[in-house]
Amino acid sequence: MNFVYVFWNGGCSDMDMTETKREILDSLLMDYILVYTIDLEEDRIRLYKKTEEYGTFDMVEEGVYSEFNDKYTYERVPEDTREWQRQQGTIENIKKELQNQPSFEITYVTNYGKWRKLTWRVLEKRGDMVVKALMCFHAVPNDSEEYYNEMRAKELSEINAHQMDMIQVLAQEFQTCYYVDLDMNSFEIIRMSEYMLERYRRAFETYIAFNYEKAFHYYIERDVAPQDRERMMQTITVDNIVEQMKHNSSYISSCLARNSDDKLVHYNFKWVRIGDDPTKVILGHADAEAEYQENELARKTLEDALNQANHANEAKNAFLSNMSHDIRTPMNAIIGYTEIAQVHIDDNAKVKDCLGKIMTASQHLLDLLNNILDMSRIESGRARLMEDEYRISELMHDIWSIEETRIQKKSLNFQIDMSELKDDAVYCDKMRMRQMFLNFVSNAVKYTPEGGDIKVTIRQRKSILPGYSRYEVRIKDSGIGMSREFLDKLFVPFERERSSTESGIEGTGLGMSVAKSIIDMIGGTVRVKSEQGVGTEFIIVFDLRLNTGSSLKSMGRSSLEEEENRVTPFRNRFEKGGSILLVEDNQLNREIAREILEEAGFTVSEVEDGDLAVERIMASKPGDFDLILMDIQMPTMNGYEATKEIRRLKDEELSTIPIVAMTANAFEEDRQRAKECGMNGFITKPVVIDKLLSELEKHF
Repeated sequence: MNFVYVFWNGGCSDMDMTETKREILDSLLMDYILVYTIDLEEDRIRLYKKTEEYGTFDMVEEGVYSEFNDKYTYERVPEDTREWQRQQGTIENIKKELQNQPSFEITYVTNYGKWRKLTWRVLEKRGDMVVKALMCFHAVPNDSEEYYNEMRAKELSEINAHQMDMIQVLAQEFQTCYYVDLDMNSFEIIRMSEYMLERYRRAFETYIAFNYEKAFHYYIERDVAPQDRERMMQTITVDNIVEQMKHNSSYISSCLARNSDDKLVHYNFKWVRIGDDPTKVILGHADAEAEYQENELARKTLEDALNQANHANEAKNAFLSNMSHDIRTPMNAIIGYTEIAQVHIDDNAKVKDCLGKIMTASQHLLDLLNNILDMSRIESGRARLMEDEYRISELMHDIWSIEETRIQKKSLNFQIDMSELKDDAVYCDKMRMRQMFLNFVSNAVKYTPEGGDIKVTIRQRKSILPGYSRYEVRIKDSGIGMSREFLDKLFVPFERERSSTESGIEGTGLGMSVAKSIIDMIGGTVRVKSEQGVGTEFIIVFDLRLNTGSSLKSMGRSSLEEEENRVTPFRNRFEKGGSILLVEDNQLNREIAREILEEAGFTVSEVEDGDLAVERIMASKPGDFDLILMDIQMPTMNGYEATKEIRRLKDEELSTIPIVAMTANAFEEDRQRAKECGMNGFITKPVVIDKLLSELEKHF
């Protein structure tokens, strides 16, 4: 209809038209049911054509155009599309839209359900500026929704059968799916979710008129999260999608958008090319939150695994660094004093002094290895609590016995207050409890200067668990204390406020970690109060099951004070002697054990494996051996299996020979396993002579 504009290019008004021109214009506008002329400069409107069937919709025939536009959209257009349509009809928008095209149109539904198409056409231009326009109302042949459904179905039917099958398959992947003609900047609805139907269908089918870019700009402005809007605006453009389809059969973009619950979730937009034409695509739109969360979980799992690997590597490096220092320190003392003793071999006093220092360094090295093994087993979940009868007073007695020498050497005022203890007999893991409190008390002794004070106070409270009692143990010292910054790292493995090099105090940095791990295992808690230069107090709280039928003797404060740490010489300790079969695969260990046993008065026979021990006992006569010292880890047959074989012998005297484990497997579960397989005692390596001989005294 460009030639309609030509008739008026000279600037004449519709009142100046000749009859011929009017007849031509009427024929050109015959498809419209209502036509107005608009003077865009004067803001005036005048009726040009109407039909008896439709009339003027009760609107004015002449007047101010802006008022007409406001009144018509207010009275005839539904509320949800009213403002958009009013904006389309403003003078500013008409001038803008008609600047470079002869006409533009919108399709809409009236508020009484009728479909209409409204077209604005150029009537007169002055230079490049449109000054007059035609406003033409068009009746849809079948003014119902079915008409548009039929039209879309007809257009979709033009797609060949193969492509249609592909479209239907793709449509199943998405909650909402469109056929998009990028060449025409238009789209057709194939499938829509209930939410999209309710929120967007009317807009898409009316004033947006299936304009692809306009429709999705509208969607993005309403539902896409602000941080994703600009990117998605650029993504959905015709130019971008065509360019993507030239090189790829599909293209995906994701964003955060509102769902039917008005929540921001992740959505996927997928464009799939139909055939080889980059302008014909299927656009799928689906909630991808579940997929996103799954991918996010997988990403986080990988990230956590990487972090754990990095942390493990850092921990390994820290472990090796700390171990290199903490193992080399006592080893340096052992090697150094051994060399000094060799140089002064004839100086008995000097050699004795060196041996004492070698023993101290060896004990420190053993403590370090024990703590490392304990931490390893606790953190790996392999450590198990072994419940046995025990008394709180006996626990304190054991702690006192072990630390007494160091306490006296430093002239410390050491007190144990059990005045509020009512239930002494309990069930607990004796070894773990002793180890835990020994670590706390040992720390107090280590870091309290000479003449200082250490007090252990035990209080009993009511437990919420039936048959249990709650115990609160406070260990307070007047030692060097700790800084607030270090308290946060107190229970971290290998952490020390000052290294042994700086403080002159030996330590592994593992004692507190082990103690805290044991407290966690028994379901207890620990709090710390500390001030540098004043001292430290640990408050440990835990529940223990009461042993109401115990016959164990309680050890009071006087017993603790009277107990002495005896050192008994072992030469010829067993005057009556006895015959021992030593089963040990390591030659050096055999030599050490043989020397100790023979010095104590025993006759010793040796074999280096479990199977050989079984053969030796089977070949012996009753009375040849009074006891077997059995290693556990051996090449051919371990000590457990060897013990079981011996216990199965038919000769009762041979099958009941006492067997004592002497092993580097030092954990409580190892002790329990030894008992289960028929062993009568358990000694850990490295061998402490007094403990070995004390165990042998039980059988001789």
